[in-house]
Amino acid sequence: MIDPLERPDSLVERVVHKLQKEILAGVFPAHTRLPAEQTLAEDFKVSRPVIREAIARLKVDNILVTRKGSGAYVSDNPVGNAYRLSLSSTGSVNFQHVFELRYWAECAAAELAALRRSKDDLREMARVLDDMDRLSHDFAAAGVADIAFHRAIAISTGNPYFSGFVDFLARQLLETRRLAWENSAQRAEGPTPAQQEHHRILDAIIAADPDAAREAARSHLLAASGRLGLDLSFAFPATPIYPLKKKNHGKD
Repeated sequence: MIDPLERPDSLVERVVHKLQKEILAGVFPAHTRLPAEQTLAEDFKVSRPVIREAIARLKVDNILVTRKGSGAYVSDNPVGNAYRLSLSSTGSVNFQHVFELRYWAECAAAELAALRRSKDDLREMARVLDDMDRLSHDFAAAGVADIAFHRAIAISTGNPYFSGFVDFLARQLLETRRLAWENSAQRAEGPTPAQQEHHRILDAIIAADPDAAREAARSHLLAASGRLGLDLSFAFPATPIYPLKKKNHGKD
């Protein structure tokens, strides 16, 4: 029996997780029709709207497909093609875990960007950094520009998996970016430190210095996590991720 939860989002997540587990275990093989909404609602002790939302999420991930007038079926690819961050029982994302994930992805992207970036990449990074400077007191807009800056770095790696991953995080974590800017603004020094950190990342990428780019990204993430009350310093030494020879791709 599933324990009742207070938040509807948490109930949906729990139903999604349980259905995924049963599908992967073969309880519902590919092309199998799921029980009716009412049956699932009774089995999970939740309302039909919760079941409906869980099925909608599994459809987005291509784990389920629906046939008009016939219900929901397990797709040809029950593993699905999407990943989402699981929520805690309070319906929130674990920021500590997220920053650990961001640490490896963004440090690696900055390091690789310093080796591969083009002049067009540098112009785009500079443009969105200017937007952040200009919009630093508009927290929502600054958060969007913040994401655009890190996306521009990811694109400059030449590896579409980096940019795809950054896009995924952007959809999941836009609100945390806004909170980070708001928290910075409430401190005595304002948003200036975060912007200085971003400028150091760009300077290192412009210089085609992968070691400096990695360290600048590392310092930024450690400081950003600290501004949200997290501590990653114990877990991550300043070691190379891509121990490659320095190149001058795109360097003026």
